[in-house]
Amino acid sequence: MNEYADDFYVQLMSNASTSEFTDNKANSFKYRLPNPLQLRESGWKVGISDLSFPSAVRKMGLKDSLLFEIWWIDMVNASRNIYTQVSGVTREGDLEFTPRTGTELLNMIRDRYMWRLRDRSDVDVSMYKKKSKPDDPTELLYTVMHRAENGECVLDNSRTYTNLNIRGKRVYPRMSIGIELAKKMKWVKMGKLQNGQPGYVLGPNLRKEFPTEVVPTATDLIIGQNDGDEIFYKIDPDTLHLSCFINWVFTDLDRSYEEAFGYDRRSLFVYSNVGQSMVTGNQVTDLLKQVRYDPEVVDLQPRHVLYLPMLRPFWTLSRRRCRRTTDNWWTLRRV
Repeated sequence: MNEYADDFYVQLMSNASTSEFTDNKANSFKYRLPNPLQLRESGWKVGISDLSFPSAVRKMGLKDSLLFEIWWIDMVNASRNIYTQVSGVTREGDLEFTPRTGTELLNMIRDRYMWRLRDRSDVDVSMYKKKSKPDDPTELLYTVMHRAENGECVLDNSRTYTNLNIRGKRVYPRMSIGIELAKKMKWVKMGKLQNGQPGYVLGPNLRKEFPTEVVPTATDLIIGQNDGDEIFYKIDPDTLHLSCFINWVFTDLDRSYEEAFGYDRRSLFVYSNVGQSMVTGNQVTDLLKQVRYDPEVVDLQPRHVLYLPMLRPFWTLSRRRCRRTTDNWWTLRRV
């Protein structure tokens, strides 16, 4: 160290000195420097300039990793009017990272769906059924999934085409959801079926909407009488199926996601016992700022380094204690 320096930095590691301090852990540790720091001059102050700690790795942890399976109609040959049915599956392992909120979860699923839907290179291929008359409204071959905002996401079928036949069989766009995710997000709940037996029914966070305020006659989810499933949705042992004849609204996304999968934040307390005890951070935005965005490490710096006076002419850093940190830079400054 330059003996004429006005300030310098010392890095403290939570995984060092473990042979001497066997109780050390990431959120509470002591550290022994190779050589004590001897500050012979007066006027030195100490403050924390940087904090780094491991990110909280959290997964949804569903037993059945299926989240959504979305089917749409693909035009194979526009000139010959040939169609086929295509699906895109999203499982938990397909997500690049664990969503922090329910809004983020639905937007990640939507982005994957829209990317697959728009990943076309065929020339002159349309994503809608050709109009039979010039004044007919355009009818889409897929369900429109609007971007989730303010805790809601809308599946819009107001323009979905529902009269297409492929090889003599009626086909429809389809939306299927893993039953475990549906239960956790309260899109289904345990209730009483039409036959009086207990079973899953539509939950409070999934709402039916009729675009024209008229209940349509749906034919995509035809069910047997008294099997417990209502028209417009069907619940299998492992899947919730939604009809494309009406619109659907997923509500209360963020609160239900937090209740199901937890809150992806951790409180951060930083203590300094140099001279006196004080709290220098507790997720207070005007004290700490994140300076590096890494999926494995959170790196924070104080917006304004808080210095405490050094009351002793000789001081050893090995007595400092930090919490929830792995790499910590302490600044010593002479004033």
